[in-house]
Amino acid sequence: MINQINSIDVTWIVKDEMSVSFYNGGDVSVKIQDDGEQIIRFSLKNIKDHGEDPFQVILSLRESEKRFSFKADCYDDPEERYLLRMLRSDENGEIILICDDEGEQIFFDISL
Repeated sequence: MINQINSIDVTWIVKDEMSVSFYNGGDVSVKIQDDGEQIIRFSLKNIKDHGEDPFQVILSLRESEKRFSFKADCYDDPEERYLLRMLRSDENGEIILICDDEGEQIFFDISL
């Protein structure tokens, strides 16, 4: 269970444009649902493009089932969930999740 998050950094790659954006997470909240699902809600702010508006992201973690997903209000359908895979989880308190589809590759680096 994740109780506290020190930081969230996100690397967002758009494959067909060959572009990379870097984001810092802020206003992080962690809630545990009655069914054991962890909901991590935060805003993302582009580190280099200060003109880009921050947007909201929600991570959904079901560690017992090894199921992870996210949704973000920057997409056309902000309620659509995208699957994540865990790349790394270590004893030093770092978790790395990735979403990798045809168009994008998104890395969520979570420091506990």
